[in-house]
Order: sequence, then C-alpha cells, then structure tokens
Amino acid sequence: LQAFRRRARSLGVTYIDDEAIGVARQGSRAGPVTLRDAGQIEAGVVVNAAGARDAAHIAGLVGIELPVEPRKRCVFVFECREAMGRMPLTIFTNGLGVRPEGRSFLCNMAPPAGHDPVTSKVEVDYALFDDVLWPTLAQRIPAFESIKLLNAYPCHYDVNTLDGNVIIGRPPELDNFYLVAGFSGHGLMQSPAIGRAMSELVTFGEYRTLDLTRFGYERVLTGEKIQETNCY
Repeated sequence: LQAFRRRARSLGVTYIDDEAIGVARQGSRAGPVTLRDAGQIEAGVVVNAAGARDAAHIAGLVGIELPVEPRKRCVFVFECREAMGRMPLTIFTNGLGVRPEGRSFLCNMAPPAGHDPVTSKVEVDYALFDDVLWPTLAQRIPAFESIKLLNAYPCHYDVNTLDGNVIIGRPPELDNFYLVAGFSGHGLMQSPAIGRAMSELVTFGEYRTLDLTRFGYERVLTGEKIQETNCY
C-alpha cells in the first residue's frame, strides 16, 4: 500500500489528512466537498471510497441510498502445542478459515446469523472464539484441542447488504459522483484492479481493461443481485 502511495505522490497526487463532513449537490453535480479543518474544496469529480463507517453517510449527503453497513470482524492468533506439518489455508463449511502464520495460526469467520449487528464499535469478540471458533477447530483438527490464544484484533467490513459485492461506478442521476464501496471483506485484495478500473472510468468515461459494468449502482436500483457467498 505504501508503494502505491509513493507512486501516486510521484505522479502529483496530494493526500490531505482530514475528514469530509459535507458534500454539496447542485442538480446533477456533486461538490464542493467540505473538510472539517481545511474547509471547502472544489471538485470536478468526487469519488466516495469512504469505507465501512462513512460510505453510506457520504452518499446520503447527495441523495444516494447506499446499502453498505459497518460490521465487525475479528482475527485471532493462536499457537498449537502439538507440532503441525505443513498446512494450507483451510476454510470449513461454516465459514471458519485458518492458516499458518509463521509458528502461529490465524483464524476468523463471520459471526453466526443473528449475531452480526451494525456497529461502529471496534472491540474483540472473545466469546466468538471460545464458543464457535475453538470448538470447530478442535472438532475438525484434533491437534487444535490444545491451543493458546496469543492475540486478537478487530476491524470493520463495509458489508454490501444487497449481495456482498462491490458497488462501483456513477449513479445515473449524478454526472461527477462515483461510488466504490461494499467490498464485504475483499477490498484489499481487489484494490489494484479497482483502482485501475476507477481511473479509466473517471478519465475516459468507460472501462477499458476490466469491464465492471455489472457491478454498477444500477443493480441497487433494480434489486438485481450478484450474490457473493464467501464473505468471512
């Protein structure tokens, strides 16, 4: 990520460490953008890549309903007392994923249905590990009956509640406002391709390398889903 940032700066990109608190709308155009500290900035193009907690809010400022919500996810780091051979990334049928990380292991999964509320809090859900993850690990891999939890860290997913896939492109009613949100956990992996696609769309008005038209905002309006089932 730092390599991308350094390259962008070498090409003339300026990063401003601030918070967008307002986006004006005048007819079919968005802007200017109001920053908390820097004030108003005129914008020929506005790209909403505000992430889990703010993408829907920013879209709402210009009258766009975006089905993206912040959902908490936790990653747990543990060690196994019993020596293990080589092990690939393994994903069980309930969505739990585990893989080696040096001498330790990482595991995570989406909370069970009914236990995945919208939240702005970022705190570790240790009950998820004790009640769901560890029993599943021990049942499927007996060596994991004797493990020691070393660390855990939480994060937010920008969950697209329509179908779990990215929403990218320009809403039909706006000429210069673009969305890139709702990755549901796949954002970092897809970011190089998404960055290229968005740059082409803004610069040329069309995709030229990867045609991502079917992931546009129009499917939010029609309710047509491109369902992603592997969101952990």
